[in-house]
Amino acid sequence: MKSTQACPGACAAGLIQLGGLITARLERSFGRQGVSGTAFNTLQVLAASGGAACPHEISDRLSVSRATVTGVLDSLEQRQLVRRAAHPQDRRMLMVQMTPRARRLLDRLAPEHDRALQRIFAGLPGRDQQRLNALLTRLRRQLD
Repeated sequence: MKSTQACPGACAAGLIQLGGLITARLERSFGRQGVSGTAFNTLQVLAASGGAACPHEISDRLSVSRATVTGVLDSLEQRQLVRRAAHPQDRRMLMVQMTPRARRLLDRLAPEHDRALQRIFAGLPGRDQQRLNALLTRLRRQLD
């Protein structure tokens, strides 16, 4: 007889393992372009923010440390994919701006990213994907 008892440890372990597997698959796609998953996600955050955002906003959106974002931004800046500028309203803050080169790179990578996600989730019908997303959203809200 199957147990219906809660298994938070197994759920947490499964989410961590799954996150690692998904990240590894996506990293393989980006690796061919010399872009890490965090760098790609940073560019996506900037694009969704109209092309510019503060480093702390990127950190919050990606749920990574500010030190991680600083390292990623250093790398992206060296590749001329972003530039840092003074914040227009608060000169104590920085704004990170995407360059046209970054937009072109993102335009090239986005279709490959979408195809990789389609392959990853191909085993789950749409209804199951929606249910999974709803459950993950509930859990994320509880943790915020």
